[in-house]
Amino acid sequence: MLNWAIKTIYSDLSCDVWKSCLNLSDGIIVDPREKQHSCLLEFRHGDNTSIDISFRLLSSLATVSDASIPNWWHNYLSRCDKLDANSINKHDLFLGEINEDVYSKKYDPMLPYCLPDCHFLEFDTFREGSRLAGIFQRVHLLEKECDPSCILMILERALEFSGSCFRYIPGDQILKDLCAVFGLPAWIGYMHGRNKMIKLVFDSSKKRECDFEQALRWFSPGFGHQFRQAIAGMNKHENASFRICLDLMLNEYIANPRFCVEVFPDSGVQEARTLTLAKQLQITQHFPKSALEDIENVHHKLPCGKTRAWGNQALEGCSNKSIKSIAAVLSHYKICYEIVGEPLLKTYVSLVAEID
Repeated sequence: MLNWAIKTIYSDLSCDVWKSCLNLSDGIIVDPREKQHSCLLEFRHGDNTSIDISFRLLSSLATVSDASIPNWWHNYLSRCDKLDANSINKHDLFLGEINEDVYSKKYDPMLPYCLPDCHFLEFDTFREGSRLAGIFQRVHLLEKECDPSCILMILERALEFSGSCFRYIPGDQILKDLCAVFGLPAWIGYMHGRNKMIKLVFDSSKKRECDFEQALRWFSPGFGHQFRQAIAGMNKHENASFRICLDLMLNEYIANPRFCVEVFPDSGVQEARTLTLAKQLQITQHFPKSALEDIENVHHKLPCGKTRAWGNQALEGCSNKSIKSIAAVLSHYKICYEIVGEPLLKTYVSLVAEID
């Protein structure tokens, strides 16, 4: 799948930027029952384009190289809610709506949420190798509203990562206030490669017009001003939805946490052809204009897809004859804000292959 994207779409890029991604891909074995394989490519746009990769996995059914995962991972996975293997090809377990009947076993049937055993494993890549940046856990709400304190119970599930010996206890109230304003996060990133950091990824929306004061009172005035400006700008874009991502340390207080906004165009296919939303975002979010030119140069062959026409003949660019269709499409943009300096723009491309 990745080889196909490199040869078909990104042949203009240096082969060196792909070496670590390919090595990581070789170290992951997906269960034969899973008929859809997918990953996300993250492009950082600037003087030197670099690429990170996230693998979308049904973790209990996948085999990942032990060199790639932390020693607490298997214990944590045993505490996740188990998905029914017969349901894995009937639902979008990562982004779509799912019902309670997709679970074969729940960790605690009384809880108003589930932590399904499907994850994104994100890797930072370098010319000399790679490292696990984080493991992203979906939070599946079974009720429309959950008490904000549920965030603490969710973190306690990952005892080895976020146990009390690593916790900045006054931060518990910060977490509860954030969830009171934004709701429980849709995803939580356990950022193993970034010093016990967690990434809270809140649910997407077209607009965010609530009073942020309960959440922002914990942070510096400069952070609060920048946050409000960024969200006010995002509310102007009617052709997209967005979600807020906030990085917090579990073992210390940070007055100016890093935050990002992920922006999802209504049509990734159309956006890749026109970059209409990217151009609008540059005006409201003020990232460097040079990033627009870089996006156009890097992604000019998107969207792209192939379907096997007949027999057992492999798709052009694919060595795996079991792949019956493959596609690459622009997924979303991410704008990362810093207290000093211009925002950074990233693009994410979704690769999906359907398997016989």
